[in-house]
Amino acid sequence: MQRHPVLSLILMVLLVLSACGSDAEPPPLPETGEPSSGTVANPDPTNPTPIPANPTPIPAPDMGSPAGDSGSGSAGDGGPVTIGFGVMEFQRQTYEPLVESFNQENPDMQVQIVPLDQVFHLGTGRSPRIEEMMQQIVSAADTAMPLVPIRPEDIQNGYLQDLKPLMDADPQFDRSDFYPNALAPMSEDGGLYLLPELLPVPVLSYNKSLWATSGLPAPAADWTWDDLTAAAEQMARKRGDTVETYGMLLGGGGTIELLVELDRAGADMFVPMEQVTLNTPEVEAAIEQVKSLSDSGAIYVNVTESGVVEFGTAEARDLIREGRIGIWQPGMLQSGPDTDALAPDFEEGTMMFPTEGVPSFFFGTPMGYIMSSGTRHPQEAWRWLSFLSRQYIDQPFSGGTTVTQISARRSLAERSGYWNELDEETAAVVRATLEHPAASLPPGIQNDINEVMQILRKAQGAVLSGQQDTRAALQDAQSELVQRVAELQLTPEPTPQTGPIVVATLEPEAEPVQAGAAEITFATFWFGADDLRRLAKEFNEQHPDIFVRINNITALQEMPEFADIADENDCFYWLGEPSAEDLKAAALDIKPLIDADATFNLNDYPAAFLAAYQQGPALYGLPYAVNLPVLSYNQTAFDDLGMEYPSIAWTLDDFMAAAERLDSGGDEASRRYGYAENSTMLMYFLQRAGALPTQGSGDSLQPVFTDPQVVEGIQFYLDLLRNYSPHKELNGYRQGTWSSEAFQLTSEGRIGMWIQGGVFVFGGNRSRGFTQAVAPPPLGGTMTAEDVSVRGFHISATTDQAGACWEWIRSLSNDTSMLQNAFPARLSAADSPAFAEENAQAGTVEVFRAYREVLKTMPAGSVTQPDRSQMDNYWLIQAADRALQGGDLVRELEAAQQTTEQFLACVRTGEEKSTCATQVDPDYKGFNVPEEDEEGEGDGAE
Repeated sequence: MQRHPVLSLILMVLLVLSACGSDAEPPPLPETGEPSSGTVANPDPTNPTPIPANPTPIPAPDMGSPAGDSGSGSAGDGGPVTIGFGVMEFQRQTYEPLVESFNQENPDMQVQIVPLDQVFHLGTGRSPRIEEMMQQIVSAADTAMPLVPIRPEDIQNGYLQDLKPLMDADPQFDRSDFYPNALAPMSEDGGLYLLPELLPVPVLSYNKSLWATSGLPAPAADWTWDDLTAAAEQMARKRGDTVETYGMLLGGGGTIELLVELDRAGADMFVPMEQVTLNTPEVEAAIEQVKSLSDSGAIYVNVTESGVVEFGTAEARDLIREGRIGIWQPGMLQSGPDTDALAPDFEEGTMMFPTEGVPSFFFGTPMGYIMSSGTRHPQEAWRWLSFLSRQYIDQPFSGGTTVTQISARRSLAERSGYWNELDEETAAVVRATLEHPAASLPPGIQNDINEVMQILRKAQGAVLSGQQDTRAALQDAQSELVQRVAELQLTPEPTPQTGPIVVATLEPEAEPVQAGAAEITFATFWFGADDLRRLAKEFNEQHPDIFVRINNITALQEMPEFADIADENDCFYWLGEPSAEDLKAAALDIKPLIDADATFNLNDYPAAFLAAYQQGPALYGLPYAVNLPVLSYNQTAFDDLGMEYPSIAWTLDDFMAAAERLDSGGDEASRRYGYAENSTMLMYFLQRAGALPTQGSGDSLQPVFTDPQVVEGIQFYLDLLRNYSPHKELNGYRQGTWSSEAFQLTSEGRIGMWIQGGVFVFGGNRSRGFTQAVAPPPLGGTMTAEDVSVRGFHISATTDQAGACWEWIRSLSNDTSMLQNAFPARLSAADSPAFAEENAQAGTVEVFRAYREVLKTMPAGSVTQPDRSQMDNYWLIQAADRALQGGDLVRELEAAQQTTEQFLACVRTGEEKSTCATQVDPDYKGFNVPEEDEEGEGDGAE
């Protein structure tokens, strides 16, 4: 079920959690009754929605005076009106064909796509503020799909155009084609500010077998929250203190249940944070009720020993599959790896999510289109939005499964094949849900709710884990809340715009190509495409003999192979390190181009950064960004203890000693740990200890897991985790086992040090009550190939425009706007004021300088990586994991070495690694899986 917090929406987009819609081609759309004087071909032949060729003019409603001078083109200058349409870069390929078709059929106006990535600060490490986002969106474009919910404040501040007068004046707009309440008023004056495209369908899945054996009546359409929890309690089974069967799982974090109980108790969390009081009888009653439900097994809540409440996990999916959970959210079984294997043996049913007694925001927010109040051309903007509303659009990453989202128009839902995917029972439940009366207007949604709920979840975790009673936990929570409010009051807040919205001037999107110019296509992936288009425009203006076109390859497409990208583009930006075979076969050796360019200094790149692209004298790429291990630390904790900050001179023993001092010990609910990690760093610590677990290279590579130095290195790592971290098991080496515990504890200031592969700031622009700084990790005066992860630019081996491509990527090599939390590969770029300004976090520039000093002392070729392409570290890490949980380390390593040797022997017969992995270990859960299984990877987190 989709809900409103901005963080969930952004993670949904960056991490690619799910996709909406069916893969089947939808059948032709039946006539819906909307008048049309003719039709034109839809740009997508699989989606043949009729498009009016000559739309009846819409009578112009009285929209008042224009709010401001928009950058939209004016019909008064003799040219067509230009309307900006704001979407994310990953949506561009979805909407470009529709824009092209619309523009062809509407010569009096033109729609131009406006990327909104900068509004979300994607790839910058900054955290967006919901209070600012809608204002920025409506200032960037006349129309948009905002991907953030509309708040009452957005309407009150006058950011959005009321669409109701435009709908009423449009004779072609058929309200009856929309499901009930899709066009429900969004303000007390009856205004409509969103033209919906997708509607949430709040339903739940349930175990029919468990339901029947518990003697429960069939779920009813008028069920309340009390009815739902009563059914969950009846299905729960306990043996002593152990819950064998849980009644209900709504994400696994207990947040939905807690917010429901808070709402029912009259404790409003959706007010400014300074107005919230947590140590009240109402909040205490809500937490006690959730604890009662959790203790009885009526609900599943996953709480770690450190008191962190985690959301959906692999364990939760296993419980559903094993028939040990009665009710859950649709799609949880489809969110992990090997979804076919996770199909349960029992029959699944579908029921309505109770609407009585449940806050309306739990039902999700519709996805759709808005119009800026600053547009100067509302009639033309409406014509575009009305056109969009008639198109079936398979939205990527919309956050729903097949059942949980439906097209707002009946006709599009029919044509999309939505109903064909549902069984009879589910279809009946969905129809009843769609006919249900509208919920109340949504509450104001602020960043404050995330702040408040983070503090409240901490208290909830302390109560559910038995570390504190409810009253004491809420007293601590209230003290933390007061402190947090005081901290935020010291942080400058943006002043909301009170004047009229002014839409930014739109620059012409189509650039003229000079006669005789060399045209090249440059491919990139996801983030940075907006910056690249800007840079390409500047480059084209400065180099009239070259014209660069940007091809942004998004996850709407299957991730292509390196060779395919090289074959279809002249040059490109590759995010990973390609294999030596791919480089030699598909990329051009750029060394001759560099040698012929007297203005380019290859010595501006450390040899360690070039190594990934070098083969003998040939160089098959130009490094742009490099990820290096970074030691992030809680500077406030260091200061409070009077500790010296980490330095590159630290040894592993220094690191262990610092972790010991930083660890506060004591009560797990409030303990600050010395160290934590989001995924296992075992290999990093072994490298730092000089204890490599393999010998040789390529076909001679062999595991040496039981080497005394390796055993000692692993033991050091396990001692660090056992004594000074919250970790009871290793994460990240098995599919579907990512844990949010370290992330949550770090964001709360409860971790002293952590190692990451780049520069990322917890909490973005809002202080989290501590100062985060970065330093070089313990390097021991040397580096290994595993410390360096490069991404860079390549020229296709088949292009006939190598010279033009070289000019272009050479110009990009000095830019620092697309680093996305990495370091520049070019030394002069790292020394630039731009890099220093973009990375103002304490210690960032100093970290890179420290690495440079180490690199200077290392001989050429010393960081060349041996060929470990046949290797899988799964069994080595599994051995360490089992030892962390109480197993005998040496015995586990002996078994891991034997399995790894068998795996390598199998691979050397020419068999696929995925086949060999499961052949030597039927319980293998690593990442060498067949390609068709990879799409299901995920952890099911909300």
